[in-house]
Order: sequence, then C-alpha cells, then structure tokens
Amino acid sequence: MRELNGGTRSGEDTYNLYLDAFIRTRAQFLEVISENFTEEQLKELDTIPLFHLYLSFTETRELLRSAVQFFFDEEAVVDLDSASVLLVNGSAEPDDKMRIVGAINVDNFNDVKNLILQRNYVTPPANPDGKRRSKKMMEFDARIEAGRKKSTKFKQNQIAMQLGNLVSKVASSSAFTISEVYNMTVYQLYNYFFEINTSVQINAALTRWCVWGKEKFDFSQWYKITNEK
Repeated sequence: MRELNGGTRSGEDTYNLYLDAFIRTRAQFLEVISENFTEEQLKELDTIPLFHLYLSFTETRELLRSAVQFFFDEEAVVDLDSASVLLVNGSAEPDDKMRIVGAINVDNFNDVKNLILQRNYVTPPANPDGKRRSKKMMEFDARIEAGRKKSTKFKQNQIAMQLGNLVSKVASSSAFTISEVYNMTVYQLYNYFFEINTSVQINAALTRWCVWGKEKFDFSQWYKITNEK
C-alpha cells in the first residue's frame, strides 16, 4: 500500500498509521502541523473540533478516509458539503438510495473512533479535545521525544510489541497453534498476550510468596480485568 507521501508501508505499518488517526487528540494533531502555522493561527485552530480539522487539510482528509475504509466493510467517501465521511455500499447501484448506509460526522466521531480503538485493545484518550500546549512547549517536548526514540530500550520494546512477535509468543505459551493465533482478531491477540503476561507475573510472585512471604497473598489477582490491574 502506498503512503500519502509516495513511499511504501508494510501491512503492520499501515495498520498502525490508521489506528493512530483515531488515537490522536486535537492537541497532538496541532502539534504535528505546528511548524506550518504561527502561534496565533494555532490558537484559532484550537477552537475547531478534531473531526473538522481532519477535513480541513487535503492530506489529513485522505488519511481519515483511508482509516475509516480500513476498519469498515463499506467504502468510505468524504462529502465536504455535509462535512462527513459517508459509508457506502459498494455493491449497490450508483443511483440506489440505499447505497449510503451510514455517515461519520462531528456529532458521532468520538463514539466511532472510541469503538474502533476498543475493538483493537486500545484505551481511548481520556481528554481528546484538551487544549494544546504552546508552540514553544511543543518544540521542547518534540526534542525530548526524539531523544527517547533513539534509546535502545525504546527500540527493543517497539520490536517486542510488533504483532508478529506477539503471535509467536501466544502460540508458544498456550494451547493454540500458530495458525489458530493468526485467525484471532487483534483484540483477541492482545487479550491473550496480556493474560499470559499477567499469569507469568502472578506465578513468579506466588513462588516468591511461598518461599519468603509473610503477608496474605491476593489470590484474586488472576481474575481481575487485565487493563485494570
């Protein structure tokens, strides 16, 4: 698949790119485009809903359309007149009124993107419309982030959390074959991976407790929801 800038992406890179379109908050959106605008212009843009910001620029408009297309069975079409992304039944005739089966707009965008994130085992941002930081602070944080990404630990963690590695770990640590793991949804893959990871940690803690523990062990840990631990 082609990148927006003309390069090429792997399947997982494409998946992450489109998922990021729904993770990104308004402040993060403005941070990405901050180099092209003055502080006063950014203050004005900060009053516009995130969905409308996506539609305001050709490249981000296409990114949003492609992201919707990736996660829905229907064809995604941007309709600037109604400021929405239409979901179209591609098998219907062009003049069929039932061809449009849904629409994503400023009113339901947060609900739609949160559902997409939850189905992919991602916790939606707590404050997607929070106010942005100043351009000076954005530039400072960008330098900190650039330094963090150069660290060996960050790179190793990025590699470890690639989907291919998670598939391998789940298959080697469960009763599932690798073919069965590949047939899982992304949500199921992450869920099994984190459940196995939690089980490994609990077993290690329980072993230490059996040898040296004096306080009562919390045996309820094993059935608590993973992302609430």
